[in-house]
Amino acid sequence: MLVKDAMCTNPVSVKSSQTVEEAAKLMSVYNVGCLPVTNDHGVAGIVTDRDIVLRCTSQGKDPGKTAVCAVMTESATAVAPGHSLGTAAELMAAHQIRRLPVVEDGRLEGMLSLSDVAKASGEQEAAKAFGCIIR
Repeated sequence: MLVKDAMCTNPVSVKSSQTVEEAAKLMSVYNVGCLPVTNDHGVAGIVTDRDIVLRCTSQGKDPGKTAVCAVMTESATAVAPGHSLGTAAELMAAHQIRRLPVVEDGRLEGMLSLSDVAKASGEQEAAKAFGCIIR
């Protein structure tokens, strides 16, 4: 099975120039813990709720005045829609992440979560990629 068969299409994203406060509001509205960050050239990175806490709030920065680009993780690990779910699961395990932007030709095409992999390929495959045993 391929990434494009399991990914979430039409993902919510945030522009690198938007504020951290705007990103946090989007996360709240859509009940997500991370957002792909885009700019004029495509996907610039990813921002997580943890990034917001550690790189903004705990540093005393004003979320209403701090741009997302100041707290995001640049060069986020991504996967192409044509890659296998196994490859995606291996990337997630290697980088200890639970979500991957799906990118093709620099364009954001979707998001793939560990739960998407588990649902699509069966829990055994996802657990195997992460070195877990399910009985």
